[in-house]
Amino acid sequence: MASPSPSIYTLPPSPARWDRVGVLYISLAAAWTALVLAGMAFCWANRRDAALRLRGLPLSLGAVSLLHVYWILAQLTYPVGGTMPVVLAYDVQYFVMGIYFPLGIALFHASNCRFLHVARKQMQYARPLLPPPRPRGCDGADSSWLCRVRNMHYSVKLMTLIGMGMVVQVLLTVTMWFLCKKYHPTYGLPGTEIRGTTLPEQMEDLGRGWEWWPSVLWQFIWTWVVAPVLIWRAWGIRDTMGWRTQTIGCCISNLHATPMFLVASYVPAFAPINAYFAPSQW
Repeated sequence: MASPSPSIYTLPPSPARWDRVGVLYISLAAAWTALVLAGMAFCWANRRDAALRLRGLPLSLGAVSLLHVYWILAQLTYPVGGTMPVVLAYDVQYFVMGIYFPLGIALFHASNCRFLHVARKQMQYARPLLPPPRPRGCDGADSSWLCRVRNMHYSVKLMTLIGMGMVVQVLLTVTMWFLCKKYHPTYGLPGTEIRGTTLPEQMEDLGRGWEWWPSVLWQFIWTWVVAPVLIWRAWGIRDTMGWRTQTIGCCISNLHATPMFLVASYVPAFAPINAYFAPSQW
């Protein structure tokens, strides 16, 4: 009797890879985590300093924490990712990429937008000859929900809009996971099963599909729409702490992430690179 063909659902875990590449990733993750934690602890210990109070530390530290968790898990993909069942490993990657990463980007831009608002307010005092900004509110705030939104304080309005987007992203991520049968073959929408007859084909299909696109779209909007607008708005800021330079550098350094993730996931020529540098690391 012929043995059943191998499947991602029956593939046993592999031992950890402690070769030079694996040790490099572990060492890099440990060293960078120590630096990040030290920096966060320093900022929190000095949170009453005027320069740090302007930044809104809860937003900044929240963004750093979420993005760092995503980065850490991406670095651990090569050395220890194979020690987990294949489907479980992709479940972790799916939820971290669909929730932690976009929410971290959202908080990052929320922190920068808040600081930009504060910087512009300060410019009104530094340059008293500048005309005052035109009021953007409207009358009838008690009778119109649109007027209430327009009359909200900038920080409240910003966090409300970003919070709504974050809730939508989380709901989309969870809903699409439940609908996709490739992650749980016992339930889900018909036609969403794993494709491929061989193990490499199934592994390839597991990292692709429509369920990844809401996360990719969210990242594209933040990195290719919101970030350039933020760069343009921050271009005229002249601060002594280098905030403008840091913001522009962060925004530019992230522009390659979404295109390279798509290229690494869908271009077969990237298979040799993906064996050592996972698509999520881009």
